[in-house]
Amino acid sequence: MNGKKKIIYIIHDLKIGGVETALLTAIPLLIERYDFRLICLGIIDPQIKEQFNKNELDSIMAFSPYNPVSFVKVLRYISKFQPDLMLASLWRANLLASVAKSLRKSLIFISFNHNTRLAHLAEKIVQNRSVKLAEEVWTDSSSTATFIQARYHLPQLPKIISFLIRAVPANEINFSNIQQHRFLFVGRVIKIKRIDLIILFAQMLKKNSFNYKIDIFGPDEDNIWQTYSEKIIQENLNITYHGPRPYTELAALYTDYHHYVQFSDYEGMSISVVEAMMSGLVCFVRPVGEIKKYSSHLVSAVHLQGTSEKELDTFFTESRLILNDGSRMANISKSAKENWQNILLYKEDLINNIDRTLGY
Repeated sequence: MNGKKKIIYIIHDLKIGGVETALLTAIPLLIERYDFRLICLGIIDPQIKEQFNKNELDSIMAFSPYNPVSFVKVLRYISKFQPDLMLASLWRANLLASVAKSLRKSLIFISFNHNTRLAHLAEKIVQNRSVKLAEEVWTDSSSTATFIQARYHLPQLPKIISFLIRAVPANEINFSNIQQHRFLFVGRVIKIKRIDLIILFAQMLKKNSFNYKIDIFGPDEDNIWQTYSEKIIQENLNITYHGPRPYTELAALYTDYHHYVQFSDYEGMSISVVEAMMSGLVCFVRPVGEIKKYSSHLVSAVHLQGTSEKELDTFFTESRLILNDGSRMANISKSAKENWQNILLYKEDLINNIDRTLGY
């Protein structure tokens, strides 16, 4: 097609999430620069589908991930399309890509990895195969790159691709005149996000007579919000669940808040924390995944170091002191914003590295 290089990207479901949301920002550029196809092994979220124009929709192929016939159809499609380069994110995608690479050894294969833990045996087997077959291994953070390299001792170090999806405008917040402390959480409502710890945090705020409000945005993927809701109503806590929002509306949320709260057991890059810091919110977070590398306790964020009674007591004490000190909040906000100045965005870094791999 007009001499453009052919690119295939294989992914799981196309829905709101770190990996998927980042890719959404790059699709228009990928279509403009290459003869691009996105293979989706699962559902396409209707809200996401509405964001695409016809040209973009025509570049997306959806297949069932659990039907063996679909597996064969995808391999046939890849063979017929004859891509110059193939990328795959997450384990099922890497499984398919590994088979396609084995069938056509001249195909340039990029294995894109996003996790610092492997959930099950199948994922371990697939990753072991894919990182060895791939011409290059890419990751979205230094934590994942370190995990991959320590596990497989690759001859070429994993390439870290920026996962910043947009430049969120910095807010100028008057921390010296807060009438009500407004906290934001954006993410999937699943067990590892530890909404129960947000509830404990709200209990502390209420006990210490803070005027506060906590708003939670994101899909209830584990259907567990009702469990939390009963506790919130029983304790008369000012926590409101708003459900999911389209990706295009999320950036505007940060302007309405002073603080961000997230106490996940596990994270990768955690783009929502990055964007909250970029906007100048004071972030109350657990330093898991990459968060511990890009934020400093009591300098650019407030860290909950663990979930023991002693660690929670220490965190609550530090949080109370900071929330009562406008000057300290302003300093943390300033440091958080400065941390993310002049950073390359995902779509730019992705295109640059595809071009480099293709020899442009």
